[in-house]
Amino acid sequence: MKSISIAVLFCVAVLTSCTKDKITQPKVLPAITQKHQQAVALSNNFGIDLYQEIKNEEVADKNIIISPLSANMALSMLLNGAKDGTEDAILNTLRINTDVTANNQTCRDLMDFLPNVDPAVTLGIANSIWYRSGFSVLNSFLDVNQSNFDAQISTLNFSAPNAKNIINSWVENATNKKIKELIDEVSADHVMFLINATYFNAPWKTTFDKSETQNMPFQLTNGNSIQVPMMFSNKIEMDYFTDSNIEMVGLPYGKGNYNFYAILPKTNNDLAQLENNFTTAEWHNWINNAQKVKNYGLYMPKFELDYEITMNKALTAMGMGVAFSNDANFTGISDAEKLMVSKVKQKTYIKVDEEGTEAAAATSVEVVFTSLPPTVSFNRPFMFVISEKTTGAILFMGRIMKPIK
Repeated sequence: MKSISIAVLFCVAVLTSCTKDKITQPKVLPAITQKHQQAVALSNNFGIDLYQEIKNEEVADKNIIISPLSANMALSMLLNGAKDGTEDAILNTLRINTDVTANNQTCRDLMDFLPNVDPAVTLGIANSIWYRSGFSVLNSFLDVNQSNFDAQISTLNFSAPNAKNIINSWVENATNKKIKELIDEVSADHVMFLINATYFNAPWKTTFDKSETQNMPFQLTNGNSIQVPMMFSNKIEMDYFTDSNIEMVGLPYGKGNYNFYAILPKTNNDLAQLENNFTTAEWHNWINNAQKVKNYGLYMPKFELDYEITMNKALTAMGMGVAFSNDANFTGISDAEKLMVSKVKQKTYIKVDEEGTEAAAATSVEVVFTSLPPTVSFNRPFMFVISEKTTGAILFMGRIMKPIK
């Protein structure tokens, strides 16, 4: 019997799509055509490129967990408000080679497919747009995001002390309480938040026996090792691929549409080299050439982790820098104000145990004025005059040295 010890774990989740807030079971799943598959393949390029940029800015020994799906959805909603060079920049960053309308249609179709393809798997994806009370938003922008992303639209008093809590509560509920405090603050320059929340809960097709789980060493990149709970099974039918550089297993969830892939570098190749060489072409080579195997011994660590990242730097490196600048054109959101993106932030969570996997992600796109209107604050002594405009008559005048009795 062959035994595989998954000691250094590199997991890739590269589905990118859009789905709905309230999951319903359609009678007939939409047909997924070659055009859809090509669009998803391009979106997977976005996910892999995004991972590479984030990996480059993180410290070498830090866990990374991102959701390309969640980021893609939030940015696709934003794309509906972008114009001219800003639209082109976001399309290129998302690695989309069609127009905005075609991207929306692909999202709509995948939205009806992904949550319903396996009844054993829970996939909940919710979208929302929150904008400041009194801020002028084009109905066309709201309508296109409602129809294609089922976005919940909410007007909110951003000056209220509980504004942040209201948005965060929505995110928490949409992720089964796994993602908390996504929004750090709602400041005077915020006018809109575009948010995606994704929740995934799936049982293994073949579960691990809990009695087989025991503490075992996990080797760190610095040469040290730590004790971790390690699951074991030799009863799982799984995908298996190996070459001179890696070993990979694919563990199916539910009826097999969704899979967890774990990729282990060979002893003479470290994880950094694996990451640097990870491309869409390599990924397709691995999964297309994997063989079904059974009765292999598999050791897999249990883990429960969370992560957060501000994606501005990564997205700028991928070509979206104009969206974060005063040159941004979001006149598809509002033609009354000049807007830009101040932050794209993502928080994630994953738990892998003997029963399956629970994972969640939330991505926020924060939109602000490119330049705030001037603010005058009478927070020190001042004079005042009360007068009538037609005659110019002064009724009262004085000074305020201390605005209390």
